[in-house]
Amino acid sequence: MKLQLNEKQRATGFLVVRTFTICLLIGIGIWRFSELTAILKKIIAVLAPIIWGLVIAYLLSPILIWTENKCRPLFEKKKPHPILVRVTAVCCCILFLAAVLVGLTAMLLPELYSSLKSLMMSLPDYMTSATGWIGKNIEGLEET
Repeated sequence: MKLQLNEKQRATGFLVVRTFTICLLIGIGIWRFSELTAILKKIIAVLAPIIWGLVIAYLLSPILIWTENKCRPLFEKKKPHPILVRVTAVCCCILFLAAVLVGLTAMLLPELYSSLKSLMMSLPDYMTSATGWIGKNIEGLEET
């Protein structure tokens, strides 16, 4: 005897199977959470350069479009040169990104230098207080 299911029963059966499968996968994920996180960390470590590249491309896209629109009249006076326009716009975007990175570095390096200099100047005070603290704690351990 063959079982005949109507459309509503078939849809309910698929829903039950999908729900059971999802619950089973969630249970396995919870049971093997540490292994799952280790795998996800490896995947993210491999995909990190790609993700950074996509983020940088997304952020530079408006600058690229603006530069293309400004360069197009310069290169397409007699005949269209879309590749030349694109290459020029990409070079301008790379120069812009390099200028931003140089500017950020120029702003951060003096602050880093002054922080390291102040740390080195106060390092003897830190060392004396640390040795005093260690000495006081060692005396407390010898008594017990």
